[in-house]
Amino acid sequence: MKQLSLFLSVVVVFCSLSYDKVPKIDLTTHVPKNMAQISKLFRKVRYLPLETTDDCLLSFIHVQKIQDYILAWDYNSCCLFSAKNGKFIRKIGHKGDDPEAVFSFYNNFYNPYDKLLYFFGVNGVLHKYGLNGEYIGKIQVPLSISDTPRIISALDSTTLCAFFPNRNGRERKRILLLDNNGNAKKEYPNHHLVDTKIHVVDTNDGYMYRYKENLYFKEKYIDTVYQVDRNRLKVQYILNITPYSVPYKERYNRFREAITTLFIYENEANIVFDYDTKGVLQLCIYDKQTEESSYYLYEKGLIDDINGFMPVQISTTCDDGTCLGVLNASDICDYIEKNGIPTNPNLNFTKTISSDDNPVVVFMEN
Repeated sequence: MKQLSLFLSVVVVFCSLSYDKVPKIDLTTHVPKNMAQISKLFRKVRYLPLETTDDCLLSFIHVQKIQDYILAWDYNSCCLFSAKNGKFIRKIGHKGDDPEAVFSFYNNFYNPYDKLLYFFGVNGVLHKYGLNGEYIGKIQVPLSISDTPRIISALDSTTLCAFFPNRNGRERKRILLLDNNGNAKKEYPNHHLVDTKIHVVDTNDGYMYRYKENLYFKEKYIDTVYQVDRNRLKVQYILNITPYSVPYKERYNRFREAITTLFIYENEANIVFDYDTKGVLQLCIYDKQTEESSYYLYEKGLIDDINGFMPVQISTTCDDGTCLGVLNASDICDYIEKNGIPTNPNLNFTKTISSDDNPVVVFMEN
């Protein structure tokens, strides 16, 4: 009995020491006054106006960089453009009632291993399309009693990673690993079971990103960032939101008070993330070497001090370290009306842009 007690004590101490080594990124208690400049994170900025034709009219878009392409989608359609010149190439997928129809273009993902796009259908169906627009087939992913997965990403060449949001407080699954046919391989359980008094019909409570071929995951109202692998969820670092946020079970009732994160960007030098606290969007830049953080206002985004142009928010982090932002043509026209047409040759597109044009994609690169 004494040996067992000693063993358990050693295990507890070891786990505590291991957890203490995990980086903890604290947040500031005051609202920052300054905005961050793009040059603090990136060396160059490139603007790519997306071609505007009757075949590819888009409104408020999401974007992703795939090889030499830009994939851009809104509620109604998904379009492929050249990442070099912004020329429209083709539409991919469609909505409707036929067997190949996509239910939602949102939360689509590109699998770099089989080089296919996956779109959500209904009742846990994922439709697969090639970048050439060809329909490849579909897979059925497991469902839970209360929900379908809201985020899916490729873990490796044989495994998909699916996240189940805990919207009713009783979801048993957290992360489910699947083979390429949609069969369950491993389940990581949800330990945050609470009595949630409000049920949110549709919410995106998780976030995944890749860095150095590894997949990372964070739940929206939980402070821990995990590395996902085939055997475990490894605690990678802590975004210490807990002292300033609301109890987990009250996250939906008091969502305006809850601190939420929309994106995380990581490179060799920094971990960067935004966070909304009491209606004010802010940015934290954590220096890995010094283990110190700096904080900025982020409501308008990063100031383009490289080209002397309007602020832009990071909307997408890419596997190669590039970050993408989106500027709507009407906002650019408003900026030009107030500030004049820029003389910087990198901004020549502003001479011909109109408010009805497709959005402009901003590449932030090192």
